[in-house]
Amino acid sequence: MAAEKQQKSKQKQAKPVSESLVADPTGATSTPWLRISAEVLVSRAVIAMLAILARYIIRPGPHNDAAKHSILEIFQMWDSGWYLSIVFNGYSYDPSRESSIAFFPLYPALVYLFSLGRRIDPIAVGYLLSLTCNVAACCIVWRIANRHFKDDSIATTAYRLLLLFPTAFFSYIIYSEGLFLLCMVMSLDAADRKSWVEAALWGAATALARSVGIFVSGAIFLSALAFKKQRPFLSFEPRALIGVIGPILGLALYMGYLWHNFGDPLAFVSTQKYWGRELAVPWYPFLDGYHTNGVPMFNKLFHRGSIYFFMLIALYGIFMRMPLKWLFLMLTLPVVYLSSTVLDSIPRYLSTLAPAFIVLAHACRRIPVLNFAVMMCFAMLQMLCVILFTNGYWLV
Repeated sequence: MAAEKQQKSKQKQAKPVSESLVADPTGATSTPWLRISAEVLVSRAVIAMLAILARYIIRPGPHNDAAKHSILEIFQMWDSGWYLSIVFNGYSYDPSRESSIAFFPLYPALVYLFSLGRRIDPIAVGYLLSLTCNVAACCIVWRIANRHFKDDSIATTAYRLLLLFPTAFFSYIIYSEGLFLLCMVMSLDAADRKSWVEAALWGAATALARSVGIFVSGAIFLSALAFKKQRPFLSFEPRALIGVIGPILGLALYMGYLWHNFGDPLAFVSTQKYWGRELAVPWYPFLDGYHTNGVPMFNKLFHRGSIYFFMLIALYGIFMRMPLKWLFLMLTLPVVYLSSTVLDSIPRYLSTLAPAFIVLAHACRRIPVLNFAVMMCFAMLQMLCVILFTNGYWLV
C-alpha cells in the first residue's frame, strides 16, 4: 500500500506544467501584492521621469501642446479630454459629429464619484484610479497564472510582461484601459472560483467600461463547462448562467440610458464614423488599400507587428491546450478589434488582453532565452511609445 502511494506521488510530481490547466479554486498561495505594487509604482515612476526628460531634449511634434508642462498634463491627450468632458459636463450627443457617448460610462462615473462630485481634482483622481486598477490587475493576473500553472515564476513573468508591453502606459493615465483590464481579470478570477454572482458583477462592470466587455460572457460560459472521460462527456453548471448574463446586462444598461436620453440605443456605434471608424472585414488591414490610406510607416509596422505577435501567442495557446476561456478571448477580441476601418488603437486594445500575457509567460518559462528577448523588446518599445505620445509624435 505504501509503495503504491509513493508511486502515485512520483507520477504527480512528474506531471508537466502544460497538463496542469485545471483551475485550483482554493488559490492556496498568497498573492505577493506588496512586491507587485512596488514594481508597478517603480516602473511607472521611471516612465514618468522618461517622459519629462524627453520633453526637454526632443523637439515637440505636431500634436504637442506647448501649454502642458507638468507630469499630469503631458499625458492628457486624445481620449483623456473626452473622459474629462464627461466628468465635468456629462454626456452629449450630436448625430452630425463626434460625441462623448462613444466613451463608456464606468470610468468617468468612478472619477466623478471618487472626486466627490469634482470637489477633489478629477484629473488627479483619474490618474490615481487608473494606477490603482493597474496594481490590482497585476495582482489578479499573478493569482490566475499561479492557480493554473502552480508556478510562481510563470505568474511573475505574466504580470511583468503586462507591465512592459509597449502600450501598457495607457493603463495608468486618464484612459479606461486600467479599469477595463481589472474588470476583465476579476471576472476570469471569479469564474475560476465558481463564484458566479461575483463573475456577473465584474462582467457587467467590464461591459460598462468598454463595449467589447460583453465577450466576457463567453469566457464565463466556458468556465462552467467540464469535460469528462465517462458519459456524459460534457457537463455544465446551470448556476453559471448568472455570470453569463452579467456582461449582457451591463451593455444593456448603457444602451437603455442612450435610448432613454438620446433616442438611439446604438448611438455609441453610429458616432464612431466621425472618427473614421466603420465596420469592416477582419482582414481589411492586410488589403492593399491599407497601404495607401495615409497611415504613417511606424504605425503600419507597429499595428501589424502587434497583430502578428498576438496571433503567434494564440497559436501557441491552442497547441499547448490552454484553458478554453483564455483562447476564446485571445481569438475573439483581436478579430473584433480588426473589424474596423481605422486601426490606430489596436496596440492599445491588445495591451488589456490579459490571458495572452499569461500564455506568453508560459512560453517564456519553457524557452528561457525568449524571456529575456521579449522583456527587452517590450521595454524598449514602451520607452519609444511614451516618448512619441508625450512629445506629440503619436500617430505621425
